[in-house]
Parts: sequence; structure tokens; C-alpha cells
Amino acid sequence: MNARKIQQYKLDVKKTLPYFLDHIRCGKTLSVRVCEKIDFSRGFFFTILPSNVVLTKLFAFDEGGIISPEFCADVSCDVKKRATQMYPKKIITMDQECSEFIAKFLGNSNANLAVVENYMLDPQSPYVEVLNVQVAVFGAEVYYVLNKNNSVSEIYKTIRKSSQVWHFLAVLSRLQGGISANLTDFAMDQICQNVQFVIAGAYDGEGYIFWEAPNKS
Repeated sequence: MNARKIQQYKLDVKKTLPYFLDHIRCGKTLSVRVCEKIDFSRGFFFTILPSNVVLTKLFAFDEGGIISPEFCADVSCDVKKRATQMYPKKIITMDQECSEFIAKFLGNSNANLAVVENYMLDPQSPYVEVLNVQVAVFGAEVYYVLNKNNSVSEIYKTIRKSSQVWHFLAVLSRLQGGISANLTDFAMDQICQNVQFVIAGAYDGEGYIFWEAPNKS
């Protein structure tokens, strides 16, 4: 199968910011800190999507269907009162491309980190661990810390474990010396102060919105 063509679409700040903040605000401490410490009216927003998306849905961030689903041609099912068979549809997401974007950012510097918030888990959960991925805790909250040593596959697994339709947050920042396993208020502030990108979920789980800092180095 040929790789699909992906395109970056710049997003209007006024049309994007209300959804972006609402999506983040419902999260944990890092989400709250991000909304308090970062001026999202500066910098710019964009998304990455296939080149054949439905552009009329570009700003319908809380709706799915912007990416055309694929029919599972090798699977079919019979439906009562229908003369023909039905072929299930596979919902297409941008999880792989988001993982590749994060991996590229991490690979640019030893100081680059991605902090992914997990809303659903607590540190005592038996499902917290992701192989080769650092877990950092803030009280009863769980965060994953990714660096240049993490593969695209490990980043993908982290995204999938942490993504909810109603909330996803990844903060791409630059911190010399990394982050300890026990997050502090100071570390939270440093993550925001040195932010390079903030990523939030969109399109009913099909895609993501990216915010790029104006002073990104």
C-alpha cells in the first residue's frame, strides 16, 4: 500500500483557540498550568492531515469525519433486510504521523522532551508502564516523559495509552538534565517556560492540533 500524502494546514487563531483551551482545561495539573502560563495568542496553530481531507470540516474540531474512513474489503457481514453484504469501515487517525512528528522533534536535541499527560491512570495502576518510557508522577497523577532514545513505536504506544476523545495533552519542551520521576511545581513551570510545541486532540480522536511557540529555537 502506498503511503498517504500528508499536508500541514495552518489554523486561524480565533477559530482554534476556544476549542484548544476547552480541550486542555479539563485535564490534570499540567493542563491547568499550561493554560495559566502559556500565551496561546502568540505563536501559531496548525494541524497535519491527509491531503484529501474535507476542508469544510477543518474547524469542526469536536466532530469526526474529516478523514474519509477505509472499507475493510477482506471483512464483510450480513445485515437483515439487505440483499447485499456490508463492509465495516476502519476509522483513520493521525496517531502514527503525530508520533513521527514528536520523534523528529526529540531527535533534534538531547534537551528536547515530550511530556504526555495521562488522565485515567494513577501511579498504583498495574497498567501504567510502557516499555522503555519514563513515568513521572505528580501526587496521584501520571505523566510519560519521552526523549530522543524513544522509538516511534514507543511514542505511538504512549499516545494510544493516554489519548481520550475528550482530552489529550502533550507538551514538547526543552529542559537540560531531563525530568525526575517525581515532578515538582518548579518542573511544571519549567516545562511551560521552555515550551516549543503543545499538542491537543481534535476531530473526535481522528487528529491533533499543534501550537508552535513564537520563540521556538
